[in-house]
Amino acid sequence: PLRSGRATTHFDLDLSVSEQADGLSASLSYATALFDRGTVERFADAFVRVLDAMTRDGAVPVSRLPLLSDGDRDAIVDGFNPAPTAF
Repeated sequence: PLRSGRATTHFDLDLSVSEQADGLSASLSYATALFDRGTVERFADAFVRVLDAMTRDGAVPVSRLPLLSDGDRDAIVDGFNPAPTAF
């Protein structure tokens, strides 16, 4: 979940990542005039998904890293591209 820390941001979208003793810490700030919370949460989920895939297998090419969740991928592939129907 995203926590609100700063009231304003200097950029449209700002991701800051730092290394801590127990892992990584990240903060994501965004211009609320351009992005809604749900969109930014999906960005954050995709970022975590990519990092997770990279740590599981460092040999995976960047082009093969998963940006979408299984549900989002199914919605795009099946929902927007339904099976052909006979007319």
